Amino acid sequence: MELNTSEIISVESVSLQSPFYGKIYFRKECPNNWVSKVKGQVICEGEIIEFGCTNFNCERGGRCGCAASAIHIFTNKPAGSSISVSSQYCYEGQWLEVTLNLVFVGNNQYNLYGTNPATGEYNYFGFVKFIPTQPPITDCDQYACNNDQLEIPDICLAEKPNGFGNIDVCREQTGAEMSAFQPIYNDPEYNLQLNVCYNRQYQRWWFRLNEECFRLNYIKMICEENVNNSGKKLIWDWQEYPDHLSCDEIQDNIFGHFAYGSITGDYVLGIVLDAHEELHKLDFNYIMENSYSKVRDEYLKLEVFCNDSTSFQMVENYFYEKIDSLITNIFIKIKSDWDKFRGFNDSSGIRKMNYEFNTHNSFSIHSFIYNQWYEIVRFKGC
Repeated sequence: MELNTSEIISVESVSLQSPFYGKIYFRKECPNNWVSKVKGQVICEGEIIEFGCTNFNCERGGRCGCAASAIHIFTNKPAGSSISVSSQYCYEGQWLEVTLNLVFVGNNQYNLYGTNPATGEYNYFGFVKFIPTQPPITDCDQYACNNDQLEIPDICLAEKPNGFGNIDVCREQTGAEMSAFQPIYNDPEYNLQLNVCYNRQYQRWWFRLNEECFRLNYIKMICEENVNNSGKKLIWDWQEYPDHLSCDEIQDNIFGHFAYGSITGDYVLGIVLDAHEELHKLDFNYIMENSYSKVRDEYLKLEVFCNDSTSFQMVENYFYEKIDSLITNIFIKIKSDWDKFRGFNDSSGIRKMNYEFNTHNSFSIHSFIYNQWYEIVRFKGC
């Protein structure tokens, strides 16, 4: 697993922690600019390395520069080992602190940049890179994971039939809607199954799901009984219109689906109802994944190291308790974000109705409706 950050760390002295056991590689470049005329320190777990113009007397003046890049490798550093870098630039007889930036570039590497405290010039300094190596053997290795990655599980949608968990989405609709989409946040059949193991490279206990993802169930349903109760007949698409209907009657009925909640004519096209609910599902999936992405790093806070554990059972119980609580809180956040997105937190009901109207007036829904008429024209000669 690579270091996970999209931010730039920008202070006079910058620090990082190794995510796993291994080497910490530091390189200070020697370019043909002011960066070659600085001095500084790299500190790693008490070990201090100086670089640059360390023997230069800034007050007396003179020439200062480097001949080659400064490289140092800190070896056999456990996970969590810290490394800090600081630098100074000589200007008018005094050392000024250089503001340093660490920018994550992937592959466990941070590029180092500096800002000249006298001129504001911004230049590349070097980099810090974390390199995994074989960690020492511990008593926890008997429970070693099959791979060296701290894999964070995904979240996914899973469709369930109407009636799952004693939920009838057609009867729960306040306006006896003809179709429904409903997420199910409390799954009566869900049984959390984890494989807990010791990650040797990261020197910490970890877990893996027995399933591919955390499953959030939903029901998507066309409510035929509600359609019938409205005095209309449910058909799936244009092919099920009775032969006795004229082209004008079919056209009026098909185009009557443009108005949300007030279909004209005697027939309701199931394919249009399903398309409407499918858009709700796509919206929800977006909200779900966006909400989940904001809390994924919460898993990384579940830190249990080998020395913290008295038994495997203790570690296993810890992960079951924490993961179950974490997923519960994630589902609560997803529900809150979804309700906010579709206007359910608006007591007037205006935002909720606007969301339904906007969904039904989308290009996708209108395309389904127009295509039904085009098929009638094509095959029935209307």
